[in-house]
Amino acid sequence: MQVEKLYWKISEVAEIVGVRPEQLRYWEKEHGLLHPLRKGGKRRYTRKDIQIALMIKALQDNGEDLRRISYQLRHHNNSEFFNKALKTFLKSIQQDVRKLLEEVRKIKRELEEGYN
Repeated sequence: MQVEKLYWKISEVAEIVGVRPEQLRYWEKEHGLLHPLRKGGKRRYTRKDIQIALMIKALQDNGEDLRRISYQLRHHNNSEFFNKALKTFLKSIQQDVRKLLEEVRKIKRELEEGYN
C-alpha cells in the first residue's frame, strides 16, 4: 500500500513547477501567493500550494502580469479567474505533450532509419 505524500520540499516543488526555488520564495514573500508550512525552519508545501504555483507559472508564461495574478488570487477568489487559470495550465500541458510526442516520433524515425 502506497501512502500519499502530504508535504514537499521547496526543491521538489520547484522541479514540478519548472521554476527555481528563488521564484517560489519570491511569490511567497513579495506577493503572498504561496503559504508553505514551516517545519524545522524548512518550507513544506502542500498539494494545494503546488496547484497554485502551477497556475501562476502557466499564467505568467502566457503573459499575465504577476501583480494581476496576485490581486485576483488574494482578493477575488472568483471562479472565472480560476477557470481561466486552469484552461491556461491545461493548454500548456497539451503543448508540452505535443512536443514530447513529436520528439518520440523523431527518435522512432531515426531508429527505424538506423535499422534499414
